[in-house]
Amino acid sequence: MAESVVSFLLNELSKVLKEEINLERGVKREIELIKAELGSINAFLKVADVEEEKDPGLAEWVKQVRDVAFDIEDILDTFLLHLVARYPRFKCLNKIASSYKKWKINRQTGSELQSIKTKVKEIYERHQRYPSLLEPGLSTRNTKMEEVNQFRRNALLQDKSQLVGTEEPKQELIDWLMQGDSHLKVLAISGMGGLGKTTLVQQIYSSDKVNARFESKALVTVSQTLKQEELFRELIRQLSPPELHHGIDAMDNHRWKQTTKELLQDKKYLIVFDDVWATQDWDQLIVAMPTNSHGSRVIITTRISEVARYSTNVNQGMSYPMKVLSESDSWTLFCKKTFQAESCPPHLKDICEQIIKKCGGVPLAVSTISGLLATKGVESFGVWKMILDSLSVELQENSRLQMMQRIFSLSFHDLPYNLKSCFLYLSIFPEDYLIERTRVVRLWIAEGFVKVKDGRTLEEVAESYFYELLNRSLIQAATTTYDGRVKSCRIHDFLREAILSKSKDENFVQVLSRENATRLPEGTRRLSIFHLSQQVAMYQFKRSLLSKLRSLFFFGADSSLTMSELLSGGFKLLKVLDLQGAPLDKCPKQVSTLFLLRYLSFRNTKVSMLSKSIGNLHSLETLDLRQTNVTELPSEIYKLRKLRNLLICQFHSSGTKCALKVVKSGGCFVGYFIWSVCAFEASKEIGGLVSLQKLCYVDASERDDLIIELGKLVQLRRLCLINVKGQHGSVLCSSISKMQCLSSLSLHWKGPIDLQSMSSPPPLLKRLHLTGRLVELPSWLSSLQYLEVLHLVNSELKEDPLKSLPPGGCLIDLLLYDAFIGEVMFIQPGGCFTRLRFLGIFKFGSVSKLLIFPNAIPSLECVYIDGEDTAYDGRKGYIDDGEMSDWMPEKGWYQYAEKEFAHIVKPRT
Repeated sequence: MAESVVSFLLNELSKVLKEEINLERGVKREIELIKAELGSINAFLKVADVEEEKDPGLAEWVKQVRDVAFDIEDILDTFLLHLVARYPRFKCLNKIASSYKKWKINRQTGSELQSIKTKVKEIYERHQRYPSLLEPGLSTRNTKMEEVNQFRRNALLQDKSQLVGTEEPKQELIDWLMQGDSHLKVLAISGMGGLGKTTLVQQIYSSDKVNARFESKALVTVSQTLKQEELFRELIRQLSPPELHHGIDAMDNHRWKQTTKELLQDKKYLIVFDDVWATQDWDQLIVAMPTNSHGSRVIITTRISEVARYSTNVNQGMSYPMKVLSESDSWTLFCKKTFQAESCPPHLKDICEQIIKKCGGVPLAVSTISGLLATKGVESFGVWKMILDSLSVELQENSRLQMMQRIFSLSFHDLPYNLKSCFLYLSIFPEDYLIERTRVVRLWIAEGFVKVKDGRTLEEVAESYFYELLNRSLIQAATTTYDGRVKSCRIHDFLREAILSKSKDENFVQVLSRENATRLPEGTRRLSIFHLSQQVAMYQFKRSLLSKLRSLFFFGADSSLTMSELLSGGFKLLKVLDLQGAPLDKCPKQVSTLFLLRYLSFRNTKVSMLSKSIGNLHSLETLDLRQTNVTELPSEIYKLRKLRNLLICQFHSSGTKCALKVVKSGGCFVGYFIWSVCAFEASKEIGGLVSLQKLCYVDASERDDLIIELGKLVQLRRLCLINVKGQHGSVLCSSISKMQCLSSLSLHWKGPIDLQSMSSPPPLLKRLHLTGRLVELPSWLSSLQYLEVLHLVNSELKEDPLKSLPPGGCLIDLLLYDAFIGEVMFIQPGGCFTRLRFLGIFKFGSVSKLLIFPNAIPSLECVYIDGEDTAYDGRKGYIDDGEMSDWMPEKGWYQYAEKEFAHIVKPRT
């Protein structure tokens, strides 16, 4: 973790050296020297970040490095704060005051940096006196890891009678192993730690059917650090008779693999590799598996979904994601372990249900906690309540629960250093909180966790971090968008407890809540407040030294909280202020003094106005005003040249009147429902916000020059415009063609519009929403190779729009609402419909027939026709949409009549 802190600091130092022209030569020299010193230390920290778990001495050294990095960050931010806040009141004294203040700031900063540089050298020299810590081979034995491995071996020996919820997946996977042709096949079982992957694979491996099917079998554990000599030595021992074991130790790596291949070459074999962590490890394993034609099978278990996909990409493989236990299975397992299969005492039922909910369907959690509770008497309600209330403490102190935490934490320790900060950051969110992907991505960027990569925006890199955490089963997808993107995620309660403890120990994040209102440590850098009253919050703030606070969050804030009082603590170094859902009716005046602020959210508050002083926040990157009462933005907003996300919109159900002074309304589709969206009027100065990545929603009805100004926002990734004028078609096309990075475009207009004149549409466009009458479907639409979502609303086209869609086959979601005024529409095989999963067709008008040919939409999951939710059975391959007439084989479709309209859909198979 210290490596992450130092890497962040090196990045910040580079920015200061590159951008800050007010640095005196001496200060600049000190920063360069410290940067060089930290660069040397940073290379070692990449190894130490992993080894500190094994070596207490190393952990202490890493802590010292982290603390001094924090000190440097404080000096640097204080220096920048003084520079950006330099606004003398009287113009006649401006030059003299500025020069004197600049000299004073540089002198003070130079002195502090010299002191820090000395401290850095002392820490490094002190560590050099203990050279053993620099040699990984001399680090203390990792007994904790050995305990985890022993726990895994014990899982292979579990009695079948003690298992719950494994029978159905066991039979399904055994059937798969038995079926199919004689070619080698790979089965990958994936999921987070504790789901019972090892237990399930052992049940499969030892079943009578499998024993009768395969001539040769072996099961070996891979673990995080693949030790090929140990693994292949064990594999050969399991596959060969004892008399051949004597020469195994003398073999080299190549000979081990060759021998394994020879032992399996003419056999129908089953090999199980338990706990594979990397694709490169799989490459080392599969090379020793002969691809004979005897019906052999390989099974792997893994926490990494990428490994599962990679290993099954060839050899007719199947990836099987493990599911959590159902509520009923969780209850059965809990009672079996806690009460020895007896029923739960009535007076403990509520508490037991709360405990089971906290376990989240993870068998390891249910078994471990029930094992702890089994030692307690069932007579006392108070004892059980105390255990439930102090579960977080038990997780740190009870040896059984510590083992469970270690197993959960293995995935965290395996993370690359740049992702560890991102994952620990999730501890700011309360238990069971739905974490929005876009929100946490913007927060990571504001915190400086995301590094620029060539050809990719910060948002794109941050999203890759998010999906990597999903890939590693550290977070679970909770909701998805209609086109398949993950919208929000959750983190398992016990995994959250683990990172909460880690965050607290490293002073990464501190939490104040009703349950945890302890005194905050000095130097707290990130603070998250859960459901805390004004009295308790003020008491804690006054007791604590929060001058170094960088991030402040409020979740479920008590209605008694007064934000102005809480913010009066002078958090001058604050970079993130997230007040989403806080009891606010106006913007606290202290916000305008937070000159280093990068992220500011008033989302879901009653804030109605921003003051002109918002223009002071020159570092602001994200301003979230969604679902507020803001009706007008001050012109000073256009001074924020670093602003990347300007989010200001309100959604109301269709028919609700929006009585806003400046904000206008227009019809908009969200999913498959019509909403009323409120947007803001922008001035021509918006063209100065050259860093904007996302702009939602802008009313384009009042200013004719606005469309031209938008063409200057060439970094935009998402743009939403409403009330565009019909005569602006050519100007709009010209501006949009300059936005070559655009991936999402939503346009709403009144009256007919011609969008044909766009010479070079954004090539990366993935989502396109067009609402309004079109003269004709734009010809450039067919050139959008990556288009995944297309919504055409009120288009009233005379030509069938389905004929002019992009042929690339990337389309996932297609919505047509009053889009066609012809008679017949065709969906034919091939072309753009091969990946289509969602189809919505509403308000047909004059359309009399919709023809969907067999195999035209092979991936279809859900279809809506005229507002009716039509069930699609992907396994059987047909749409069940009411009473259908007999299949018309000469035509190749089903047909049934509903009044004068005939739905014709693909046939049953």
